[in-house]
Amino acid sequence: YAVDSMGADFNLKIVQDYANQIISLDQYRQELEVFLTDLMEKVTPNMNEILGSLISAKLVAKAGSLRKLAFMPASRIQLLGAEKALYRFLKTGEKRPKHGLIFQWNKIRSAKPYHRGKIARVVAGKVGLSAKIDYFSGDFIGDKLASEVDSKIKEIAKKYPDPPKKVESLKPRKRKPKKKR
Repeated sequence: YAVDSMGADFNLKIVQDYANQIISLDQYRQELEVFLTDLMEKVTPNMNEILGSLISAKLVAKAGSLRKLAFMPASRIQLLGAEKALYRFLKTGEKRPKHGLIFQWNKIRSAKPYHRGKIARVVAGKVGLSAKIDYFSGDFIGDKLASEVDSKIKEIAKKYPDPPKKVESLKPRKRKPKKKR
C-alpha cells in the first residue's frame, strides 16, 4: 500500500466479484438477444427484414401484440414509444414528436435531423404493411419492402438536400376567462 495515498483500503475480491457479475449479465443479455432474433425471424419475418429483430420486438411489445400492431395505423406506429412527448405537445404546444421507438433504427438515427421525420413516416408505413402481412398471411416480401424503404430514403435525401427555413412555432393561445353574467 502507498504511504502517501488518500484512497481507502478495499477488498480486491469484492471488485472481482462485481466484475464477474457484470460479465455474466452481459453473456445472459447476448443469449437473450440470440433467442429473440430466432423468435422474431419465425414470428415477424417481414418486420425483421426491415427493422431488425430488436426494434421489431420492442414495437410488438409496446403495441401489446402482433395483432394490435397489425391493426394500428402507420401514424400511431410512428409515434409508439413517444406518448409522453405527444401528450406534452398536445398540452403545452411544445415541439411535435416525429418518431418514437422507430428512431432507434440506425438508418433514421444516422440521417440528417430534417430528414428523420419523413423517413420515420415511410418506415412506419412499411412496418404497418409488414405487420399486417406477418399477422394475416405469413408470405415473405420483406426483402422487397426493405428495398422500397431504402429507395425512399435515397429519394428523400435527393429531394430535400438543404434544411428547411426556420418557421415560428405555434404557441398555445392564452384563453380569456368567460364572462360571468
